[in-house]
Amino acid sequence: MFGKMRLKALVIDDSRSCRILLKDMLERMGCSVFEAENGRHGEKLATSLSPDIIFCDLFMPDQDGLETILKIRKIDKKVPIVVISSGGPDSEMDYLRYATLLGATRALPKPASYDSIERLMDTFFLIDKRASSADIGSSSIRYPANEVSFG
Repeated sequence: MFGKMRLKALVIDDSRSCRILLKDMLERMGCSVFEAENGRHGEKLATSLSPDIIFCDLFMPDQDGLETILKIRKIDKKVPIVVISSGGPDSEMDYLRYATLLGATRALPKPASYDSIERLMDTFFLIDKRASSADIGSSSIRYPANEVSFG
């Protein structure tokens, strides 16, 4: 928990194992985590839940991550969107770069480590570092560290 408020994180990925891994990491950091198995479902959840942060894969059935990012940016220009992806027909890094050009706040190659996710969360939400790893659930959020606006 981040102070009295529990951050809402949305994880959009067609890989069940990737969703479970990221969900576990985020829950250890005190987040409430919601999951979507494709971009279309993720877009609906982003609209209805108004998450504090979104993690999105790029290559998914029904609606890919790039289209999902564009649609989410039409309804929310400030929510941090982190792309985490490992696949694709061409160079992965080019797709990660395209994702940031189209509205993703950050892009990470899979697999993302706990430390990289924790650093990212600290970038967007100043986590109280006085909390020990044993009581990570009682960390407090002070204020958003990054005001991002697109459009």
